[in-house]
Amino acid sequence: MMNQALHEIESAVSARAPASAGPDPVAGEAATWSRVIRILLGAGLISTRELYSATIEVTPLSGRNSNAMVSIDKQARYVVRMSPEDPDVLTPSAEAGLLAHLRDEHGLSAVLPRCAYSSDAERCFVLDYVQHSRNLRMYWARGHRLPAFHASRLGTVLAVLHGSQPKAASGWRAVRPSVLKLRRPKASNYLDSSPAVLRTIGLLQGSAPLQQALAQLDDGWQATHLCHNDIRSENLLLTRSAPSARVSGLVLIDWELAGMGDPAWDLAGVFSEYAGYFIDSIPTSSHFPPGRFMAWAQFGPQQVSAAAQRFWHAYSSGIAHGAGEEQAASVLRKALGLVPARLVQTAFERAQRKSSLELANGMLLQLAENMACDPRASAAIFGFADSLGARPS
Repeated sequence: MMNQALHEIESAVSARAPASAGPDPVAGEAATWSRVIRILLGAGLISTRELYSATIEVTPLSGRNSNAMVSIDKQARYVVRMSPEDPDVLTPSAEAGLLAHLRDEHGLSAVLPRCAYSSDAERCFVLDYVQHSRNLRMYWARGHRLPAFHASRLGTVLAVLHGSQPKAASGWRAVRPSVLKLRRPKASNYLDSSPAVLRTIGLLQGSAPLQQALAQLDDGWQATHLCHNDIRSENLLLTRSAPSARVSGLVLIDWELAGMGDPAWDLAGVFSEYAGYFIDSIPTSSHFPPGRFMAWAQFGPQQVSAAAQRFWHAYSSGIAHGAGEEQAASVLRKALGLVPARLVQTAFERAQRKSSLELANGMLLQLAENMACDPRASAAIFGFADSLGARPS
């Protein structure tokens, strides 16, 4: 009886799958559709009735994994992540357990995606689609501005996350920043890399300040707290209560790199995103040096400083109960010192699958080098001119 039911499901999936005749991309889309549908059917997230009667669309999403959005009758329902086995990321069941821990033990359910299904055997992770949402970068790109609430909300969330005691997260592995692999690149780093990545590595190896920035990150790394370890705009969703409402919520997604890490690295991720917006908002021309148009940036130093200040005020207030003022200041100093290394990682991530080094990426690397050469001036960009004063004895 069970075999007959499975056979019927298999037949239904095959019958509904998009035609695979033609170029390889079409065949790939048909295979993705079939795999996603089998996962959802097996998890009980869609029914055989829906398979027969509903319009089910599987839309590939960008990312380091095979991600897909599933819509049923034009309504987005799930995001399915299918990834190869990778020792550097959490298994699907471990990521689901982490989200449950943060939701149940730390009250973060409002800012976390909901896991609908996970399977280590199938290497898949299914999330409920976050309705009426747009990631922070997409929001910024529409008007080169950020909603004021997001920075304080993010600061509060990271303060709670970093407040997790190590004993509560002892089962999760320590995670080191991927950019450290570029400090001493192996031959494998050059294989199958895009021309833009190779150019980025070359610029990094030729810059003593950037090499020193990576050394500072490497030497000072301390995996002491539970961290997200991949703070960037694409992982921050701004949500609305309805399609026509104002953005009012924040959801932090993509926790597969989470684990024990250094809180300063998460903070550096936030600061580097704001600095990146400054770079991205500068008009560029192939006929003139970028510095000529810095004054025309639509997201200038004033906006960078305002966002960084709001974030830090919320974060420092959140950790005040567990850390003294000097300890909080020490975390801030360390985070500001790690911003150049985080900008390097951002430049490296942006260079993936690029045929040439884009001007904005070159400007990111130049900003990182300038910050590494003059830490006090870089701190001033974020409004922390006095943060690099007296060091604790």
